Order: sequence, then C-alpha cells, then structure tokens
Amino acid sequence: IYIICEIMNRLILFLILCFTFLLITQKSSVHADTCLHNEPSKCTQADNANEITDQENDQCNNLCINAGHVSGHCSVSSDCFQYCLCQEKGL
Repeated sequence: IYIICEIMNRLILFLILCFTFLLITQKSSVHADTCLHNEPSKCTQADNANEITDQENDQCNNLCINAGHVSGHCSVSSDCFQYCLCQEKGL
C-alpha cells in the first residue's frame, strides 16, 4: 500500500508540473499572479487599469520573455480581469 501511495503522489506531482508548464507556454496569453484579479462587481475597467503597477508590468514582461515570447504587459478585460498578455513574435 505504501508503494501505491508513493506512485500516486508522484503521478499527481507530475500532472501538476505538466499543467503549470502548459499554462506558462500557451501561445496567446499567460495568466499569472503578477497581474491582479478583481471582482467585476467591484471595479470598472478604467479604475482597474489604473491599479496596474510598473512592477507588475515588469514581472509580466519577464514571464512572457522566459516563456519564449517577445514581450508582455498587464492587460484588463472588459469584465475587469487583469491578466498577463504576451506579444507573439512578428513574421
């Protein structure tokens, strides 16, 4: 039974690592903790955009570059979700 638990623990860890890798390497955007998530009912898009700091933009940019993109910045969706948007390499 100990061996089965050990195998299951390693499998779960492997799946978590794979999921994390896929999130970081998606093509269009990378959602990261560097850009805050706010409740839509408590903010407006303009107010939310004003809350993005230079440090968050720098962290997002570094995250995108490390994931193989050209650059990145924090962006705000119409429902006030702040996320890290990566820029693709140009053709």
